[in-house]
Amino acid sequence: MTGNPRLLLSLLGSLLALQAEAQSSISHSGVIETDYSRARQSGVQNTDTATVVGTAFLQEVNHGSLPHNQAAFLERASSLTMAWADVDADFGVNGQTDGDAALVDLQYIMTSHWLVGATYSRLRLAGLSEQETRSLTFGRYLDDTSTIVANIGRTDDSIDGLSDSSSHIWGLAYKNVTRHPTANTSLTLDLDYQHIDADAGTSNSLGIQGEYHFTLASSLVAGVDITGGETRGTDYTLGLTHYLTRFIAVGATLSRNEPDRQQHTNTVKVFARLLL
Repeated sequence: MTGNPRLLLSLLGSLLALQAEAQSSISHSGVIETDYSRARQSGVQNTDTATVVGTAFLQEVNHGSLPHNQAAFLERASSLTMAWADVDADFGVNGQTDGDAALVDLQYIMTSHWLVGATYSRLRLAGLSEQETRSLTFGRYLDDTSTIVANIGRTDDSIDGLSDSSSHIWGLAYKNVTRHPTANTSLTLDLDYQHIDADAGTSNSLGIQGEYHFTLASSLVAGVDITGGETRGTDYTLGLTHYLTRFIAVGATLSRNEPDRQQHTNTVKVFARLLL
């Protein structure tokens, strides 16, 4: 007895369509991430930081057929993010101190493609210093895969035993995701310019970062940030993210800060991420 070739092809086509539909319907509405980092400034200090970050999206984010790290961006998902960190700093012969950091960030994307946001963050080192930053963002989706966003903010620094200081920041950022029409690869480009007016002087920074998804679930990040003016230096970043499953990811990031008049700082970070 032989089978019907047309029937077999029809069944096979239906099966492939169901598999594609199941893959594209994989979605999440939140993210929890925990990470640990160690920053070492040669001959000066070591800083260990443990962080927990939670993000809730105001809609379901369908990431089954999208580069996972960029799915929320491509789906235009509004979000609320909260983070808390425990900080331990070792200054060698000058002793040790601990501290904490917190962040709240709201990003809202309108149906008209405009977007607005607000961010507040605080960093405290016991007996040494405290820093608070507030910023607002305003921008627009230029098309389905790119945005341009302006930001304005203020940072206040308070150092125990010394006078307080502040800085005003404004900037402009551009982001674009280019996806291959047939393969599961994509390239994300981030360009960022910041102008900082501080009590000590004026600085400008220009950053560029690229993320290459060589599969939907795996990506490599590389970036450089150059600062000139009163504050001078260069930052380099290299990172890797891999989703072990559709909902669990692990990754690591290496970064190096090379200021003009200080010792360089190397930072290693590892993280785990859960999509909810």
